[in-house]
Amino acid sequence: MDKAPADMLVGRTVAHYEIVARLGGGGMGLVYAARDTRLGRRVALKFLPPQWSHDESAKERFIREAQAASATDHPNICTIHDIGTADDGQLFIVMAQYEGETLKKRLEGGGLAVEDAIDIAAQVAEGLAKAHAQGVIHRDIKPGNLMLTPDGVKILDFGLAKFADARFKLTLEGSTIGTIAYMSPEQARGDEADARSDIWALGAVLYEMLAGDVPFKGGYPRKRSSRSSSARCTRSRPCGSRAPATWRARCGGCRAVRCRSICARRRCPQ
Repeated sequence: MDKAPADMLVGRTVAHYEIVARLGGGGMGLVYAARDTRLGRRVALKFLPPQWSHDESAKERFIREAQAASATDHPNICTIHDIGTADDGQLFIVMAQYEGETLKKRLEGGGLAVEDAIDIAAQVAEGLAKAHAQGVIHRDIKPGNLMLTPDGVKILDFGLAKFADARFKLTLEGSTIGTIAYMSPEQARGDEADARSDIWALGAVLYEMLAGDVPFKGGYPRKRSSRSSSARCTRSRPCGSRAPATWRARCGGCRAVRCRSICARRRCPQ
């Protein structure tokens, strides 16, 4: 079997960060394990997509947002150490490197026990509450951005989603289904996101942790937005046999936390 092509960044030193291995990547860029040669600590470097690095005004917006996010010191928010630019002009963000796995990876085995799901959701809510109190909105809460570590849940990628918002309409068809599944209706319409958008997304994540599946399915964001905005608070599929009967009824009848958001927006009689 042919070997995969070698990653050109592995083994290189960018600024004072020695890149050790590639950890993964997605629409927001590629992530590498690295060593800070000045402080001798392990870090994670996220290189943003190259096309994002050529717009000077966009780079300034990203830096301002990342600065605000880095000032949000909370045990459930990933620590941001630095922002840098490679020799080719590509932006990268330096974050703490954590042991563990993403919630997305954990959910590949199905839904979680109720106690575990509530514990994870509560930690995410605490981190979001701190960020929101400082005027920082995440805009892209989803299982792939929640790292489960021995020290608790860490919310990843604060500051990146707003940077991407300006290019949302240009990359609509390239958006990932994972992000769309947790997107609030106002975000899918292209309206400005606020703290309630993060709460909506957390509700969708909680539903998935309990039910083992996302609450709404569909195609591109506008189609999904129409479906989620008009969904009635009627009984749906239960959260699974692992959940107590009272939780299954609540989740089936109200679509977990998401329903509260729908009800608040539409004054649902239930």
